[in-house]
Amino acid sequence: MEGARVACLYTFGCPELRGNPEAEEAVLKFIREPNPENLPRIRTILEGLEPFVAYQIIAAANGIEDPLSEEVVRAYWLGNDLLKIVTDDILARVLSERFHSRDLLVAHKVRGRKPHHNLNVAWLVSIVQQSVPQKLPHIISGASDCLVVPGRVIAGKEETIRVLASSIFVRGDQLLLVATPRKVKRGFVEEINNGDLVSIHLDMAREVIREETAESLMAVTHESFQILQRGRV
Repeated sequence: MEGARVACLYTFGCPELRGNPEAEEAVLKFIREPNPENLPRIRTILEGLEPFVAYQIIAAANGIEDPLSEEVVRAYWLGNDLLKIVTDDILARVLSERFHSRDLLVAHKVRGRKPHHNLNVAWLVSIVQQSVPQKLPHIISGASDCLVVPGRVIAGKEETIRVLASSIFVRGDQLLLVATPRKVKRGFVEEINNGDLVSIHLDMAREVIREETAESLMAVTHESFQILQRGRV
């Protein structure tokens, strides 16, 4: 059940979910009060959202039965050792065996890469950069918000907290991740202290995380942007 709650925690506020107010309310309630009786409904909602395909890929590659197990969900949103198992060969096999042609769009986004949320963001930025570069400056802010990044709390006593966190900047034809002070909503973090690390998504703190989690998250994020800078996405 914790995996479903974590999936809800990071999915809340995403455009795909905002289009369904009833589902969004159910997700919010499950974040705050994870009740086993509501789990079937939550699973149905999560299975209909785009990240679920990535959960399936990660789970299948690692021999994990439940795509909504906590470690699988955290691999997609935060990055962990499960992503290391998803090599090019295994990814191709899983896509072929499990998804065939119905998920070609997802296959295109993750083929030869790691099925991680921030790679999806990098892929979208890459498409704009290659096809309509004049619009790139206009989407950078939204893309930065969409990234899941760690933030070091600078001031965390109010409902809006200040953090030091990475955003996307354009320098010539290069995309850079630069740590800058940002204001974000306290979100789902009740107790917070200056110096804490929190995960941030859509300008909202999601949870307090450990140093090693932050390092893993930034490693997979930098890898994603290095791939697109090489023109491979």
